[in-house]
Amino acid sequence: MKLLLIILGCCILCDVAAQSFDDIISKKKYVDCKDVSFNAPGMIHSLYAKGETDSLYSFLDYWQTKCGEQEYVFAIRTLLDIKTANFDSADINERLFNNLIAYKQRNQLIDYPGYGAGYEFTQFYNELQRETRLIASSIEQTYSTDEALITAFYESDTASFHKIKTSSSNESKLKRLYNERVDYALGLPQLHMAFFLSYYQPFGKLDVFGPHVGVGGIFGVNQLRHNLDFAIDIRFGHSADEYKFVYKGNLLTDNKWTSVYLGLEYTYDIVSSKKFRLGISPGVGYNGITAVPAEDDDDDPKILPALDINAGFSMKYVFGKNGGYIGLQPRFHWVDHRNPGGTELYGNYFSLRMTIGSIFGYERQYQLSRLDY
Repeated sequence: MKLLLIILGCCILCDVAAQSFDDIISKKKYVDCKDVSFNAPGMIHSLYAKGETDSLYSFLDYWQTKCGEQEYVFAIRTLLDIKTANFDSADINERLFNNLIAYKQRNQLIDYPGYGAGYEFTQFYNELQRETRLIASSIEQTYSTDEALITAFYESDTASFHKIKTSSSNESKLKRLYNERVDYALGLPQLHMAFFLSYYQPFGKLDVFGPHVGVGGIFGVNQLRHNLDFAIDIRFGHSADEYKFVYKGNLLTDNKWTSVYLGLEYTYDIVSSKKFRLGISPGVGYNGITAVPAEDDDDDPKILPALDINAGFSMKYVFGKNGGYIGLQPRFHWVDHRNPGGTELYGNYFSLRMTIGSIFGYERQYQLSRLDY
């Protein structure tokens, strides 16, 4: 490697333009991507320091021919275009934005202690970063907001979208591209799962049951402000008062009681931020009261079924980096348990859930983290 650098330095001093880059970098019959890349920082530094812009453009073309488009080739070419007043606003497109993301991710990987690229690769990328920052910092004049934002992005020691994100310019195409990427990421669906403790307070004819506690779970999907959840709530304990029901042709009176609610609930978040969500939540479900449990496989339980129409509010507070949340869900229910020949069991009840859960939106989180959102 040292021999290659000595040959490279001597050739540059003689006459860069008169020779092919293959001859400059190595006398091997075939020069591969690794040969060119490892010698790129020195070549870029030398040509830029001498002001040989045309030769530097030629070397970038040559590097790209050997290795394909890389984020550093793109970065240095873009900065040269800005410095020489040859940057075209039409170049602010998805290709440019993808290269900004790739450049940022590469820098983060190199800085990550567990990346394991090896000393030579780490040194190589550090030198490329340094040359890129030097070129960006040497640009004294830009001719648009976007040029200034691009230059600041590459000039920073830690590549970040912060200045693009906080830019107030209405004319910035780069800011519009950024906002489009954020909107796309925010629109990706997320799954969530929660467990809860619940409280059940009946009214009207249902008051005979009295208050109860329960346990349950929620599994659902969220997209933007829309949530669709499946909920199960099991309430247990004896009825506060005895009630009558017909079982196998006999009118019985008892206070055994277990309630199972299975519901499908939709929530629209009227308030939605990174940390807090508040939504209105209508739902419909099945609510069955077991008056006589099945003692064995041959027994038929006595279940008093009902259609459960309900509505309420859903509040969530999101905490931690992994999308954990706690929440509160007050709901009001309307039911009519079919109990022919027995006690009338219709009316409404209030339920309150205290939830703790987690949001699973790895792709969404990944896309947003790439944008420093």
